[in-house]
Amino acid sequence: MSNIVVNSDEVMKIASELENDNKNLKKELTTTSEIMESLKSSWDSSAYRESNKAFQAFEQEYSTNYEKIITDYVTFLRENVSTGYNTTEKANIDLASEYK
Repeated sequence: MSNIVVNSDEVMKIASELENDNKNLKKELTTTSEIMESLKSSWDSSAYRESNKAFQAFEQEYSTNYEKIITDYVTFLRENVSTGYNTTEKANIDLASEYK
């Protein structure tokens, strides 16, 4: 049987990295959206329309689904894995100390 090791500091670090990556992706999508819009006046073709349509579909999917999934996962890591693990570990230590 293998031992499972939980490093709550590392879990919190990963949660923060995911949160920052999520924010950065949102900023990049906003910037890209602005660039795509600015191309509208100088790139009038079916290629532009298809590119813009594909980008908008991705941006919409990200905005309505992926951003929330990542945010929820970060919350899960912070509240359940890290905080929950530390609370349980402290309770186990306290309980074990009662049997000394």
